[in-house]
Amino acid sequence: MGLYHRNGVWYARWYVGGRLQRRSLGTGNRAEAESIYRSITGKPLQRRTKQQRRRGKRATFDAQSPPTTFAELVERYIAFHSNGHSHLKRSSIEAYLVQLRRFRERWGRLGVDDLHERAIDEWCEDRNAGGLSNATLKAERQVLRVFLRWGRDRDFISRVPRIPQTHGVPKTKPRPLTESDLYTIFKEIGTSNKPQVRALESFCMVQLHCGLRREEARFLSWPDVDFDVGEVVVTNKPEAGFTIKDSEERAIRMNPLLYQYLNQLRQRRTDHGPWICVNERYAQWSLGVSKWMRQLFNDTGIGTQHGTSHRFRHTFATYLLRSGTDLATLRDLLGHSDISVTSRYLGASPKRAEAVAALAQLPGPGGSADERRGQIH
Repeated sequence: MGLYHRNGVWYARWYVGGRLQRRSLGTGNRAEAESIYRSITGKPLQRRTKQQRRRGKRATFDAQSPPTTFAELVERYIAFHSNGHSHLKRSSIEAYLVQLRRFRERWGRLGVDDLHERAIDEWCEDRNAGGLSNATLKAERQVLRVFLRWGRDRDFISRVPRIPQTHGVPKTKPRPLTESDLYTIFKEIGTSNKPQVRALESFCMVQLHCGLRREEARFLSWPDVDFDVGEVVVTNKPEAGFTIKDSEERAIRMNPLLYQYLNQLRQRRTDHGPWICVNERYAQWSLGVSKWMRQLFNDTGIGTQHGTSHRFRHTFATYLLRSGTDLATLRDLLGHSDISVTSRYLGASPKRAEAVAALAQLPGPGGSADERRGQIH
């Protein structure tokens, strides 16, 4: 069946009479291990490329009998994502799976073609009654739409029922943190009796001073920090299941405060792990970091309504724009593919208020600006 490597020694595994056999080959040399494997099994070692293995798994997956119930259809889609057939990022897959399990709980007993518009409308009404935002409802409906289209494309279902559209969902206005907010947050991190909250310090620092997204901060490693040049490089890590949004790698110059913080953090860390942002057990933060970030915002009294780590990124962008950074540079630092996304931060710039105030110098019904000022005095 093949060779595998463990603790510096090659092992063989093969089938005899339908039973799996395993044996240590007692060597760390690949060529010698292949020779011993041939002598034991009497068969040459068949090597398959990663692409061939993926095709084999996909063929086995597609050869399964078609699902008959909605629950089986959901399980098949979950397996499709979990077995590496999906092109989505790991974080997107995990978010999809949460919603898919809700669909399975509600409609699991239905047949694959028994989900109709009325059932979907009732589900939408229930979600609306729960007080969810339009943006959340839009995302959930999109997951359902993609899921049903996937089933139709594989002939598991005959048609995709109509799913209501969610219109008029505006982009939320960036909400930067004030200096007093930041002071309160870092004070709470330093004095909290919850080790998970105290472990958020490095996460908050790299997001605040580099403008990283949550996943970029989670997968930031020590090799990404160049202390000689003074830069933090955001890179794709496909081997760890992480791809930057739009796959745009970028470098961010460290300010003196961040440089000193990361340098001291590297010296006092004793775990020797690759990740910079780790939890209280010195393991890489999972998606559960969002839970403890909300806890941090709740403990400080700032509130959990917008208590996400993305607010540190908003603060980074807003303060750079207020300090005179041009929009094109800010776009490169944030990793936006379109400058129209970056332009959302213009609303927080005081230059807009100054520009509008300058219009007061133009003539009006009372004459020139100087004449109007004389009438007021």
